[in-house]
Amino acid sequence: MKFCKTCGELYEDADLEVCPADSTVLKAVHEDSAEEDPMIGRMVDGRFRIVDVLGKGGFGAVYRAVQTSVGREVALKFVLEGMPPEGVRRFMREARTTSLLRNIHTVTIYDFGQNDDGKLYLAMEMLEGQTLRQRLNLMGQVPWKQALHVVSQIAESLEEAHGLGMIHRDLKPQNIFVCEDGTSKVMDFGIAKILDKETMDQISSLTSSGQSLGTLEYMAPEQRKGLDTVDAR
Repeated sequence: MKFCKTCGELYEDADLEVCPADSTVLKAVHEDSAEEDPMIGRMVDGRFRIVDVLGKGGFGAVYRAVQTSVGREVALKFVLEGMPPEGVRRFMREARTTSLLRNIHTVTIYDFGQNDDGKLYLAMEMLEGQTLRQRLNLMGQVPWKQALHVVSQIAESLEEAHGLGMIHRDLKPQNIFVCEDGTSKVMDFGIAKILDKETMDQISSLTSSGQSLGTLEYMAPEQRKGLDTVDAR
């Protein structure tokens, strides 16, 4: 099966090279995705056609999709059935928080909403590459010049977030995406802490003091203690 990244149409003919409708070069869909996942080929919210699965976790799934109205490839992130209320709140917080950020080194959120079947979704820019964790697993360590390049881009993303009074609180290699062109992107502001009142007015507070959220190995000491004093440092 192949798909057109301009119109989102799926084609069964394996020998077809270009889309009959707009002459866009077709891209292949993983065979196991098409056979095993019923979401492949479905329209979401009347705007996004799912064409491939990118990954699945315990409570979420990410798909490659096409926003058919503008012919744009996107990554659609879904909350799967059975996610606890806190997980749903975190998902919506990620959508609202990240949508306020504009820096090129922060993953872009195009839209978020709810499909007809009740599933919550997040439409993000489609990235090609690997997470920093995947790169570290393959390389063992990153050469210092490359590491400096990645860190400087992360700092640029955080500078904007901190300027808006947002503290990421879960910054780790799994949440840094390194694109094929060398651009790094900060992802997953799902447990961000909002310090700025004006920003807070736009995003409802979904975490309470006394909770220790994040990944232990990458937490600041005050965060590990569950203190409500985490800041930009």
